[in-house]
Amino acid sequence: MAGTAPTGTANRARPNSWSLKPRSFLICGINGAQPPQKRPQLPATARSPNTPPFPSRTPRSVHPVVIQVAHHYRAAPGTKPGRLVAWGNGHATEGGGGTMGDLADERFWAIDAGGSSTTALLDDGSRWRRGSINPASVGEHAAERELRGLLDELTGRLGAAAAGSARGWLATATVDAGAARGDIDRLAARVRASGLGGPLVVSRDVLPLLLAPPLGGRGVAVVCGTGSGFVASDGAGPPVSVGGCEYLGSDEGSAFALGLDGLRAAVRGLDGRGAPTALGAELAAEFGSPVRELARELAARPFPKAAVAALAPVVCRCWLAGDAAAGAVVARALDDLVAAVRAARNLAGLAGEWTAALNGGVFRGCPEFAAALGRRLVAELGAAGPPEPVADPAGRVLAALRAHPAGLPGTLAGWAWTVAPEAREPREGVPG
Repeated sequence: MAGTAPTGTANRARPNSWSLKPRSFLICGINGAQPPQKRPQLPATARSPNTPPFPSRTPRSVHPVVIQVAHHYRAAPGTKPGRLVAWGNGHATEGGGGTMGDLADERFWAIDAGGSSTTALLDDGSRWRRGSINPASVGEHAAERELRGLLDELTGRLGAAAAGSARGWLATATVDAGAARGDIDRLAARVRASGLGGPLVVSRDVLPLLLAPPLGGRGVAVVCGTGSGFVASDGAGPPVSVGGCEYLGSDEGSAFALGLDGLRAAVRGLDGRGAPTALGAELAAEFGSPVRELARELAARPFPKAAVAALAPVVCRCWLAGDAAAGAVVARALDDLVAAVRAARNLAGLAGEWTAALNGGVFRGCPEFAAALGRRLVAELGAAGPPEPVADPAGRVLAALRAHPAGLPGTLAGWAWTVAPEAREPREGVPG
């Protein structure tokens, strides 16, 4: 059964987990406060002691993909409006001229903006995190404040001179294929206002997963973190997208879905509408409030998405311990993920051998959940083999860059927008 917990693994210590503060967002438990190690309401879990905590001490986003720009794109004199060329060593060529060697002295920056947190990465390996810049998660004002602070810090770390020409990529869950021009303009204007003046690429955060090995542009990229999303391509035509419509329109199978369904199962178990479950006691112990009060407190928040998603680790923990209600919640999440991958595969026209890439905090935080999905992708959808969760999203992005030294294919027009340093106007598409 899809939701049946794995068995036969050793007992383990309780994982570090998110704490929930009234009227605040998620505070990761890094300050030394740890949840109780033993609770009579829940047997020891079946999770291996070598399994990393879910979520990790440093919050990871739904879609944690970090992108660096491999080539300097700019509009060349005499080229057609909207057409970009690769710019290497000062020479523009229609064929995407220029090599990585030409860029040895250039600086690069990248931002991965998911549902719960945002990560900035510099080419020297330094990285840091801030809160979400997704208005659906934290509201417009908080999202703008976090983005402004992140970009200002990025400029400061680069230094004013380097920031003026550094090449960057903003990968964010706030845009999707065919995003409105105004959304791209707003993001580009904020980047420029911070002093980052070099070539800029804006895209949806899942795009690099599709481009990087092992998919190499062909297969299904699955994101399952705070929210969920699916992008697929047959390697010849443009990508197709499934889901990605925020938590009211989609996000099935995500941490938000697991948290919400788990919370409801806990309430039903307490009032007699559902089967008895350890979820109520576990959620109450984890977050310091009886489950009914916890539900009301979350409902009172203007932007509850990330806070509800933070309940997912408790649901997975109860599932691994054999709780039937938690197992039903996980089974439904797996069903939804399989259905979405099937839809993406069919829309993309994938035939023959294909595989998937799994990225997001749910997969990394609960490998058993990822393994259960992988088995079903092979058995039910014909995937070539069970996919491994992406352990290092930034590494996958770097691999994608190396796989496309001449720039991204024209089939990705509408999935990525390049802002030239002189014109500073978004140009939809990539070199074709």
